[in-house]
Amino acid sequence: MRRQLAVLAGAALICAAAAAPASAQVIPTRPFPGLFGSGDPAKSVTQVDFVSFLAGGRDVATTSLDDGALGTSRSETGFGNLVLRGRLAHQGRRTRFGSYASGTTSYYSRAGGERTPFSFSGGATFSGSVGRYGSFALRQTVFYSPYYVVGAVSTETADGPEAETEVSPDADSSVDPRVDQRVTRLSTTGYASAASIGRRVGRDGSLFTSYRLHYVDYAERAPDLLAHAPRGGYRHRFSRYASFVASYGLTAYEYRHSGYGRLASHNIGLGLGYNRPLSAWRHTTVGFNVGTALIDDGRFTRAYLTGNGRIYRRFARTWIGGLTYLRAQQVLEGFVAPFFTFSDTIAGSFSGDLGRGVALSGRLAYSHSRFTFDELENTFDTLAATTRLRVPVVSMLSAYVEAYYAEHDFQRRLGLLQGIPASLERFGTRAGVTLSVPVYR
Repeated sequence: MRRQLAVLAGAALICAAAAAPASAQVIPTRPFPGLFGSGDPAKSVTQVDFVSFLAGGRDVATTSLDDGALGTSRSETGFGNLVLRGRLAHQGRRTRFGSYASGTTSYYSRAGGERTPFSFSGGATFSGSVGRYGSFALRQTVFYSPYYVVGAVSTETADGPEAETEVSPDADSSVDPRVDQRVTRLSTTGYASAASIGRRVGRDGSLFTSYRLHYVDYAERAPDLLAHAPRGGYRHRFSRYASFVASYGLTAYEYRHSGYGRLASHNIGLGLGYNRPLSAWRHTTVGFNVGTALIDDGRFTRAYLTGNGRIYRRFARTWIGGLTYLRAQQVLEGFVAPFFTFSDTIAGSFSGDLGRGVALSGRLAYSHSRFTFDELENTFDTLAATTRLRVPVVSMLSAYVEAYYAEHDFQRRLGLLQGIPASLERFGTRAGVTLSVPVYR
């Protein structure tokens, strides 16, 4: 554990904060007018971008053998990555639309060489207003990966349509993160659909309701996961920055064709939402939300305190950073049986311009999780960090170097599928070029 804390502390010095999420707004672009369109990016309401990454690097992985009783195995290999990514954004008078598609393939130089199939992700979102007081958001995402990754608990449903518009992939990531955080070859396909509507009530109140369907399909070895999550509530803003939120949501989880029954989480939000710039630092924003979850795992019901906090900071004109904390519960896919995993997660990132177009970015996510299986408790930690330096070469071409680190560590093999190591540590570096083409403006 001390080694993990040392790695976490070192990464935290690099990754001090969590950047604001991307959305379906019109894509920020360089002054290049685009290959097609009006030629004025500032006036364009429809934008299409294409980005390609080509890189090579070195990857070192250390894996436990037989729950660590037989020591560890270390493998080192060279690799190449090819990434193709496209994005479209349209800003209408009352609606917004955004979509993306991204694919990553890799070649590894181990004995005989190995080229992996493309990992793919894509999504689309459509949001806007209905009448004078209504709003809506629709979202669909899908991914395919030839790898299994030990997941971490994440936020699920949001409090309204304005929080359901995130769709574009991580703009700073050169490859699908599942490639760098892979654990074993286990083909995985995932789908997520979400819809939400809201309506203003009175001067300071609003009603909202949402529904999310999440499905993860494994080609072999692991049961599929299906989750339904309806939610509704009321928000009342009693000051410029603070609001009271009362909501109820039910999330039902099921391991399909496994013989296990459904698990349910009743999420009750009776708390405060707070989000404002700090008076002493106009470029700093803080926020938090709290709630309670009633967990029904088929044997008994328990109460669990949930919530999140965040702080964002803009500094030196071109830099943004922040820190987020999440306390939540979720049923994760890829285990021998469904059970609730309770997690505390801290995540951070930063990005900024060093001058003359040279950009530096970094991010980190650490999670401590625990679950009970057959009345025995198990805990595990996950850690993922990356830092990246990009240097422009010509108008649409830049070079970059990147380092990444990923780790998971289970206290014991309890709940793990056969072939999933109890602990794995991966470190790698890559260097390559990026071709960024504004196609339409």
